[in-house]
Amino acid sequence: MAELPIVAPAAGARLWAEQAGREPIPMGAEAPAGPTQLRIRLPERAEIDVLRDSTLVHQAREAELDLSLELAGVYRVEARIDGRLWLLSNPIHLRARAARPACGRSASA
Repeated sequence: MAELPIVAPAAGARLWAEQAGREPIPMGAEAPAGPTQLRIRLPERAEIDVLRDSTLVHQAREAELDLSLELAGVYRVEARIDGRLWLLSNPIHLRARAARPACGRSASA
């Protein structure tokens, strides 16, 4: 996560995602969309904005947040203390699965 040191130290801040039966998904990585837990751990309580494709999808004031996700998109987090921007995360990409044509048929049929 990028830290703006004027606001507060960010040592220990973490963001990752988890899906059943898979390795943890770190910032900058991608995984298929589906049932996912976004995990946020901050060294102190902050206003947390979770964004999907640059649109706000969740707000909380916590030091720890676990959020259930389902939809494909690019997820990232912004954290503020006293309204001042503190942390900006790298994204986690949840990709939609491409539709496959039925067996024996072309995609244009």
